[in-house]
Amino acid sequence: MDRRSTSAEYTHYGGDVTGQVNSSHGVRLSGGSTGGIVEAVGDDTNVTLVIRAQGAGGIVLGNSSQGLGIRGPSTLTGAVTVAGAAAFSGSSFSIAGASSIALSPTSTAGITIGNSSNQNPILITGSSIAFTSTHVNINSSRTVIGASTTPIILFQRSRIDFTVPAISSNAADNSVEVAVTGLTTNAICFIQQRQIYNSTVTAGLHVEGYCSTAGALRLNIYNLSVSSVSGSTMSADLFRLEVPVAV
Repeated sequence: MDRRSTSAEYTHYGGDVTGQVNSSHGVRLSGGSTGGIVEAVGDDTNVTLVIRAQGAGGIVLGNSSQGLGIRGPSTLTGAVTVAGAAAFSGSSFSIAGASSIALSPTSTAGITIGNSSNQNPILITGSSIAFTSTHVNINSSRTVIGASTTPIILFQRSRIDFTVPAISSNAADNSVEVAVTGLTTNAICFIQQRQIYNSTVTAGLHVEGYCSTAGALRLNIYNLSVSSVSGSTMSADLFRLEVPVAV
């Protein structure tokens, strides 16, 4: 390289600089075509490199406009602050805090774990895990909650429209079927009334539902009133829990 400092305070070396050669382990300042290198050296096959500040002073790597990459199985312990763009890659990576771990974005961009093409699972474990925010958004086609034998993979609300058939007093009907995309026979369904089901009989109509076949919601409509009802088009909210294991 041609870069040099004209200050007398600087010393320039044409090759590597190695310190602590009289000890069992040392450190080497080196460089090459891919960048500068700070490397631990010694006669052992594996030598640990420790980067340590004095006292309670911190360690700063780069600045807010520079990326940070950590490769290989890694563990961060103690108080760790990552500012700016950072990439952590490897077969295993963990962040271990003495008391707490905080991920705090400085803008509305938020925190992203994984990407749309990454199909590997992301695992967060602990005896107590809390998400505290004015807005928590979990948006995924498959979110698994619970143990492998009793998981919930989807909790979703959707509107359903249907026609209340003619039903005599103190009678029921299960002829109505509503198409619901993605509904499976293992789903647990809850139906919430949005408005009165019938303009004549304002109370006494009750609706339940279950998945009769894939993609089809079968409604059980009960007329508990003393009057018969005639057909009318109504709507309700369907709340569904999808469980891949039959219950």
